Amino acid sequence: MIVLQSQASFRSYGIPYARINRSLAVRREVQSLSFLSGSRPGRWFVWLIYRALNKPLPVGHAAEWMMIPEHSVDQVLETGALRSLYPQDVLEAARRMDQQRREHDERQANQP
Repeated sequence: MIVLQSQASFRSYGIPYARINRSLAVRREVQSLSFLSGSRPGRWFVWLIYRALNKPLPVGHAAEWMMIPEHSVDQVLETGALRSLYPQDVLEAARRMDQQRREHDERQANQP
């Protein structure tokens, strides 16, 4: 009888603790990889990890790829310029944005 009560109490408290542990694990994962996003090889390494796991990139890493402020990522998602935070979509959007920046710089350089 005591064993059954302890199992019941574990089940009732297991779900919130699992959610807390999961969110802490995600936060630790993002923090542990954040030092890599400052360099080009590091960004590629993070991209490859998330691509292999088929998981969306953290917002901070996506912002680094697109060279925009982190708070602008939501706006880019809303406008449709970025389909999702999955690595392949972020890479495609980053390439488009880079091309647009280059074209803009060329136009500005040609104007007197």
